[in-house]
Amino acid sequence: MSDRIEKTIDYHEACCQEMLKFGEGRSWKLLERLSTAIADHILAEYKPQAVLVEVKKFIIPQTATVFGEPDPGKVCAVNRAESAGVAA
Repeated sequence: MSDRIEKTIDYHEACCQEMLKFGEGRSWKLLERLSTAIADHILAEYKPQAVLVEVKKFIIPQTATVFGEPDPGKVCAVNRAESAGVAA
């Protein structure tokens, strides 16, 4: 653990913009797989000691007629450490 500013991750300019590029042209059917892919990418690209990725799925109100009442939101969280390795 370091307290040096140059060892931090620039979440807006670097990480968020990189995640937008990472997702372009890709698709995931499961939130769990998306969360794991994001966590693995952040670990590989930025080398933090650990990462926690939380993905929340919002259901649009118009789907109520097809799927019943909308769920207020489902959450998938993945907590990974650098020693955990990259999932297949």
